[in-house]
Amino acid sequence: MEPEEERRASRLEWLLNLLVDDMVEAAGQDNYPVIRQLLGLGFTENELACTLGFPPEEVRQAMAEM
Repeated sequence: MEPEEERRASRLEWLLNLLVDDMVEAAGQDNYPVIRQLLGLGFTENELACTLGFPPEEVRQAMAEM
């Protein structure tokens, strides 16, 4: 990946994290409804747990219920 592409990807990940943090805050610091919403939008288990830092057990639980 070119340096400019890396900076752009890094910024997008940073912005995504800001949005997700805001979603969790709006949900009263409850990850679970946010995880379910993001799964519904097509996020994968790996993206939720590894990239966004949600607890893997909560992600797996939400996936099992969908």
